[in-house]
Amino acid sequence: MGGEGSMLSAIKTLKANRALLKKRKHRDKKDFITSERTLLNLKESTPKDLARIKRMMLREKRKDLLISIITILILGSSGLLLYLFLF
Repeated sequence: MGGEGSMLSAIKTLKANRALLKKRKHRDKKDFITSERTLLNLKESTPKDLARIKRMMLREKRKDLLISIITILILGSSGLLLYLFLF
């Protein structure tokens, strides 16, 4: 009969998935909640540093926008030229 091979494959996959589920460890909330806290020693940023970072981000954003516009223009013009030459 048709489709027996695909059904056999589905049954084998289901059995394998069930076997994986049985291997999982069940955890309690206690395993996820810990009383230990890691204190991070972060450097404070000055307003001058924040302004520099903001300028860098704006410059990068403009560059990405320019690259995407140029890419769209090149693809659009090449597509238009291809259309005009073929038809």
